[in-house]
Amino acid sequence: MKQNSGILVFSAFLVILAAALVLSAGCTGTSDEGAQGTAVQTTEQTIVPTETATAEATPEEARELSGTGSGQVSTDLDAGVHLLVFRQSTPESGRIEISTEKDYISLPFGFNESAADTAMDGGMYVWSQEFMIDDNATTEFNVTAPSDCSWEIEVSFPQAINGIVPQTFTGAGNQATPFFQINAGTYNVSIATGNNTYVAVHLIDFDGNPLMEDEIEYPLAFHEGTYDGSVIVGVSNDNNYLFNVVCDGEWTVTIEEAASEL
Repeated sequence: MKQNSGILVFSAFLVILAAALVLSAGCTGTSDEGAQGTAVQTTEQTIVPTETATAEATPEEARELSGTGSGQVSTDLDAGVHLLVFRQSTPESGRIEISTEKDYISLPFGFNESAADTAMDGGMYVWSQEFMIDDNATTEFNVTAPSDCSWEIEVSFPQAINGIVPQTFTGAGNQATPFFQINAGTYNVSIATGNNTYVAVHLIDFDGNPLMEDEIEYPLAFHEGTYDGSVIVGVSNDNNYLFNVVCDGEWTVTIEEAASEL
């Protein structure tokens, strides 16, 4: 069974930080080039024209599942990239495991005080993450949650915007940004967090492949505590990319072209 390395590395750290399993949602994207997008909590696609067009998202009918407390639900999914949007009635922490015969992905969930209000949408606390499965398969979602927590799962294709670099995304808690265009080159990714105990930021291409360095997902595999810094990232292929952000507090991620060396 294939395992998602970046999420499992992150999960290992969460064993150490067991008391910090708190996540949230709410993400917006803006661009100095005029591109703007509102990211996830809904799977509607937002398109704003810019100089470079983003590839069209593969049509996918949204799958909706629900339950209360701990339980397992399943649905048939095609191979490739998917967006999980998880809505829960209470902010307490839990875990969701996504599995097929070949794939296994483990995600904690929950909300801290600083993120909970931002995560509210229609009376539910909402977060999201991109995930990928290798083959068409029956996909199981095993949810561990408090007995009084009702929850809803929606699976569809991630949003896309006709956005180009530079882009800035802000939010609180777990969030997948929309897909946007990045051409081959060298970029500066700035990451700043607040009121958090951990953060991970992974750059994922349109086919679901994470950007890797030394077999570790990039630009930030995992950091304990608040973070305020920049990472130089080399992108080899023109493609559409999104950021998978895992954080229990507030965060801002900006990507822009790196300054040319004189």
